[in-house]
Amino acid sequence: SKGLSIWDRFTHTPGKIPGNATGDSAADSYHKYPDDVKCLQQLGAKHFKLQLSWSRLQPTGTGNLNTKAVEHYNDVINAYRDAGVHLMVELYHWDLPQALQDIGGWLNPDIIQTFKNYCDQCFETFGTKVTQWITFHDPYTFVYGGYGRTDMAPGIGGPAESVYKAAVNVLQSHAAVFRLYKTVYEKTQKGSVGITLQSNWYETGDNTSRDRGLHFDIGMWAHPLFYGKWPEEMQSFTTKFNLTSPYAVQGNTSANLFSLNR
Repeated sequence: SKGLSIWDRFTHTPGKIPGNATGDSAADSYHKYPDDVKCLQQLGAKHFKLQLSWSRLQPTGTGNLNTKAVEHYNDVINAYRDAGVHLMVELYHWDLPQALQDIGGWLNPDIIQTFKNYCDQCFETFGTKVTQWITFHDPYTFVYGGYGRTDMAPGIGGPAESVYKAAVNVLQSHAAVFRLYKTVYEKTQKGSVGITLQSNWYETGDNTSRDRGLHFDIGMWAHPLFYGKWPEEMQSFTTKFNLTSPYAVQGNTSANLFSLNR
């Protein structure tokens, strides 16, 4: 059975969501994915981005993958493949197991190895059917929203230092997973690993302000993964908070797939 995620805890906290609505009943793709496949076929769509739920596959965030969840996702993946739809599969779309948040979540550097272990099992289990992997969907939003504000799970509302330290752990988690795939799975599974980033649209009176905004939106994620360092525009912040410089993989990039969510 699915474990408690940070969004389960957040939406069941009175006052967090207007009308105290929860996400317990939403699109129900868990049961209705055959209808989703039919809709894509009717549209003539050939690509689909599928999210794996960490809290479903590992209810407490550690240990072996849940057998029922594995069976479900195998059925889902097979349904899309049989319909001629190519899948891009996300390993994390904000549903951190609550058990991991209870020990710090993305502020705890131990999560790097924990996330790597989870991804390792996903590669081993589903990798023969999946050739495009996304580690994180829009880390800008779940890091800023969850650790710098109180209107998104887990609702920490911490100082800027918390936001940047969470960002470092996310970036290093991605790099660790990329290295894992490249060294263990790439040769046999012949897939790629990337990240999905987002960026706001800026209209300013000068290019300097626009570029600064872009670097803090998308550059703080893409620059470390493709160049192994922070953007120059962020140096004052990284120095102030004594942030570890995110690293690339042996002088190369930490992604061979890039996805922009816009």
